[in-house]
Amino acid sequence: MVSAVKIYIKLCQDAHFAPNDDVIAALKAAGKSGELNLRKHTLSSWTWESLGRVLSSSGAVFKVDLSDCLIPSQGVACLLGHLARNMSVHTLVLRGNNIQSNNVGRIGALLKHNGNLKKLSLEWNSMGLFPEMFSEFCEGLSVNMSLESLDLKNNQLPPEGARDLARAISRNKTLKYLDLRWNNLGWNGGQLLQAALKKNMSLTKVKAQGNYIPQEIVQALERRTPNDVDHLAQSEFLRQRLAHLKNMEEKKLVQHALESKDKMAEVVKLEQERSKELEELARANERKLQEELERSNSRVSQLENILSEREATISVLQTQLQETEADLKNTRDKVTDRESHHSTIAVERYERIQALTSQLEEKEVQLTRTEADAERRLTAEQRLTAELRARVQSQEEEDERLRQDVAQLNDKLKALARQHEGTNLRTRLERVWELVDKRNPSYIERLLCSTWTLLHEHSLNQEILSKCEREWEARTTKLQGENKVLTERLEVSERGKAELGAQLALERAQRQEEVALATQQTRAREASKLVQLEERVSSLREEKQLLETQLAQSKL
Repeated sequence: MVSAVKIYIKLCQDAHFAPNDDVIAALKAAGKSGELNLRKHTLSSWTWESLGRVLSSSGAVFKVDLSDCLIPSQGVACLLGHLARNMSVHTLVLRGNNIQSNNVGRIGALLKHNGNLKKLSLEWNSMGLFPEMFSEFCEGLSVNMSLESLDLKNNQLPPEGARDLARAISRNKTLKYLDLRWNNLGWNGGQLLQAALKKNMSLTKVKAQGNYIPQEIVQALERRTPNDVDHLAQSEFLRQRLAHLKNMEEKKLVQHALESKDKMAEVVKLEQERSKELEELARANERKLQEELERSNSRVSQLENILSEREATISVLQTQLQETEADLKNTRDKVTDRESHHSTIAVERYERIQALTSQLEEKEVQLTRTEADAERRLTAEQRLTAELRARVQSQEEEDERLRQDVAQLNDKLKALARQHEGTNLRTRLERVWELVDKRNPSYIERLLCSTWTLLHEHSLNQEILSKCEREWEARTTKLQGENKVLTERLEVSERGKAELGAQLALERAQRQEEVALATQQTRAREASKLVQLEERVSSLREEKQLLETQLAQSKL
């Protein structure tokens, strides 16, 4: 099949088309198994034409399955034209391709020219909608000498098409299996098929259910067995043999009559003897046929008994199937109720999560506001602390200046005191002694008053100096106390801010963990319940499929 792949790739290159990977894979698989499987592949008309060319030149493909491909009309025409020249394909499946119009007649042409095709499946098409083309198809079927199995289910075959189909069946000599189920052949079509089967010597199995045909005719069509075909063939052979013998005897009698009139009596006698022999032979054949008919009737009665038993089994299986379907329906209702309940619980949990999230967001907003307020208060306190520190620093500078001024004043006072004590007092004492010597009491009194005034001023300056020192010490102590209080307040606010931030982070982490845990638990519970329900539904479906399979087998 490597050559087929090469041919397909070369055709694509010549036509400037990209090769289809699915087609290449199918051709490679066909090279190993002999089956070209392209089911449910939608391809272009040119691709189908190229596949037809590949099949016409390849002899390694024995089965072609193109089910449910919806092949375009032009693609069907090209494919059928090339398959008519193929001598290796013995099985062709064209199920579900909506074959219409002229392509129905092209299938008839394929049957005329292809002498190797043994099995053809055409179910789920629309061949019956085109009576003229279906007539051409039947003409091809009537002259075909290789086809053994034909599937025409669900093709909308009308009663008018039954006439052409019956004519083809009566002429065909190789067809063994014919499936006509689920069409519209009607009562008249059933009668025509029944009459055609009497002339056909090869068809052993016919399926005609779902055609609006009376049940007795359907049973007569489907009860046809290989023994019936053999009986018909044997009867036909006997009839032909008798006719041949009669012809031979007539010829001999005429010859003897012409040769000699004298032998007429002998000829008559021989004729009578021959007639007696023929009658005896006919009676013997009739007895054989009667015996065969009786055996066939007994076989038919046995088959009817088997059929009744199988019908009883089918009814039991149908009852079980109905019960299973009821259980499946109840289970589906329960699943629906549980899904609605789970959806309600999920909505409630989602609403709770949303509420918790909103509460968490509100708390985060409150914490953010608290942090902002704390930061603002901290900023204000820091600003106030800076101002107080600046004030303390300026007060310290002022105190330093006051200290320096007081020291300078003290130095000046001390210098003045020493000066007064040293010079003035001495000069005044000298003047006093002079005045004493001069006996001037008024001057001495004034001098003593001025001296007393100077001493009083000195004492006042000493008191002012000591008062300034005490005030400076008091203000310094007060400022130190305020500075200590502000520092403590600043430390307390910083510690409160750190504790508040840690508490906020802890609460946020706790809320997030709670939300994540609740979401995870909810999803895990819902997933486990969903898996259980899916397993239950799948088990019920398998039981239903098993019962349907048993029912189909019992019908067959």
